[in-house]
Amino acid sequence: MGRPRLPVGTHGKIKVKKDGTSWMASCQFRDDGVVRKVRAWADTKDKAANKLREKLRDRKISSGEITRDSKVVEVGQKWLDEFRELVEQGVRSGTSLDTYVHRWETLVKPRWRG
Repeated sequence: MGRPRLPVGTHGKIKVKKDGTSWMASCQFRDDGVVRKVRAWADTKDKAANKLREKLRDRKISSGEITRDSKVVEVGQKWLDEFRELVEQGVRSGTSLDTYVHRWETLVKPRWRG
């Protein structure tokens, strides 16, 4: 059985090693469903590890206004707004938008108001 996946917004073990004249701290971080390597450099081993921890703390999970603290209704509404823009540009179908808005308003949004 393999190792369990990192939950979104978490990191693996922090490793610190000498990198030339400075120290490099690194770890794996899962943000938007993809695991990426995150690194930080400093003069000492402890400073490098602390700098990496700060970098991880401040890292956003995804681009834009959506963070790990965003609510489902905020994310869904943002997606619908972006889809509306695509309809206005002629890239997506207005019929699809009507369907999504109807499903959103009647099935999803009422269940996620909290």
